[in-house]
Amino acid sequence: MPGLVFWEEGEVFLASSTIERLILLAGQHLPDPDDQEELSGMLAVGAFKPDAYDEPRRSRFVGAVARAAEQMVRESEGEGEPERAMETQNTLNELLAELRRRHPQAGP
Repeated sequence: MPGLVFWEEGEVFLASSTIERLILLAGQHLPDPDDQEELSGMLAVGAFKPDAYDEPRRSRFVGAVARAAEQMVRESEGEGEPERAMETQNTLNELLAELRRRHPQAGP
């Protein structure tokens, strides 16, 4: 089952392993226990819906997910399977562009 980042209108599909790693890495940027608990829920369903949160929580989550995606893009550049690395980079760059477009105030 693919992972999903979605809004009321629009979505970005990710491989399940990619969304899992994305959420786990985002957790490194969110020290609040309540945020950590929410991330556990995201992991359980394999999805992130920024519109489900009020500000400033939405900005915290979007910023953490964007930082995690940027880290994953950098890490995938050295992957041994060039085709897979390129696919992962393209998907994560699509996600980053969508996060920047929809949530410029979050600073991704």
